[in-house]
This record gives sequence, structure tokens and C-alpha cells, in this order.
Amino acid sequence: MNLQRLIERYISFQRSLGSSFISNVVILRAFGRARGARASVAGVRPEHVDAFLGKGRPVTTTWFLKLSRLRCFFQYALSRGYIATAPLPTVIPKQPPAFVPYIYTREELPALSEELTYVRRPGPSGVVPGGGFCVVAAGGRQASIIRVP
Repeated sequence: MNLQRLIERYISFQRSLGSSFISNVVILRAFGRARGARASVAGVRPEHVDAFLGKGRPVTTTWFLKLSRLRCFFQYALSRGYIATAPLPTVIPKQPPAFVPYIYTREELPALSEELTYVRRPGPSGVVPGGGFCVVAAGGRQASIIRVP
């Protein structure tokens, strides 16, 4: 069966169960487009899934999200006899650690505002009063502000 057609059937099936399935649709349709309009479900190989997940790139939370969506889709295809085995990676990397934000203390905030009262940016805008403090307080870096046009 055609891969994109089966993806659309799976989306219809999930929606008939009451799921909005919005972000999953984006991931599955992107996988279908990556394989091509004429690709068959039986023709999908583990290396195709690896390429879609981003083999060779750093493993992120998005990698695991895509894998989860593909796993559910291939389970659907497997249960209906469209494929004999799911072409998913056999070696799953370790999940990256969760981001832990740095919380500034009340003593550090005045020092930051003194340090970043004015941030100079190249271009016609010149100086932005207090702009650096807002970005640093939101988790950015002063160096990245200066480099942004």
C-alpha cells in the first residue's frame, strides 16, 4: 500500500477516536513527504527511518517525539497486515537530560541591571536602554544579542 495513503488512513482513524492529532499529523506527513509520493509502506527500511530521525545529528527531545509517533504508526500498519516488521531503529540512544533553568537570586538581579544598563548594537538603532537585561533575565546571553543584526 502507498505510504502517504496509509498515513492519511491512520490520521482518520485517530481522529475518529476523538484525538485532535495535530502535531502528530505534521510529523507523519513530513515522513511521508520525505519518502516520496510513490513510496510503499512495505518499502520503508530502518535506514529511511534513521534518516528521517536525523542520524548523525545530536539526539534531542524532538528525536524521541518523532520516534514515538512513528512507532505508533508502524504498530497500526503491523496490526493491519501492511508490514511484517516495523522498520524502527533497534538501538535507541539515551534521552538527553532535562533542561534546568538558572534562577537568579535577589542579590544577583541588581548587579545584572547595573552591568547591562545599555547594550550597544551595530546598525541604525544604536543603543537599546535596558534591552540586554531583559534578554539575560529571560535566559539569553549578551554576546548573542550583539551578534544578531
